[in-house]
Amino acid sequence: MKLGLICAERAWIAWEGKFPGDSYPMDVASRAADIIIDGRGLTGEERREVGSLKTLLDNKLLLGEDLFPAVYAGFSAWAVARDAAFFSSSGGRLEVSTYEPEDSPEDWEPCFHASLAITGDAVWEGIGDPQIRREFWVWYLTSAVPGALAEAAG
Repeated sequence: MKLGLICAERAWIAWEGKFPGDSYPMDVASRAADIIIDGRGLTGEERREVGSLKTLLDNKLLLGEDLFPAVYAGFSAWAVARDAAFFSSSGGRLEVSTYEPEDSPEDWEPCFHASLAITGDAVWEGIGDPQIRREFWVWYLTSAVPGALAEAAG
């Protein structure tokens, strides 16, 4: 949960650049993560809010390709909230995922969505700067993962 939130926060600049003053996706993600960290599950209404956020982001994709990186940042925040909602609805059990990466963007991890926001798109699209993509994943391995582990141990 914490690692996903760290990645969503890293990508948030892409959202703010296109939707200044609109913190709704990050607000939902932060609240959901805090609820899980505090040891309780999301209520039905809180899980519905996660679904509403997904719809809002899907609709923003229709506004044009120039907004895609910003919306990917929103999806990174949404994925944090989605994971919290799943954790709540599964009775607090983490299960090993069986999906394949090519399945659905709805299954992608918050950090992968964040990488799309930072780099501009997926590597298979042939869009985005490979150096920026490399820098993101180096940051992920050298800062984000150790930071999340240190906080969990802490």
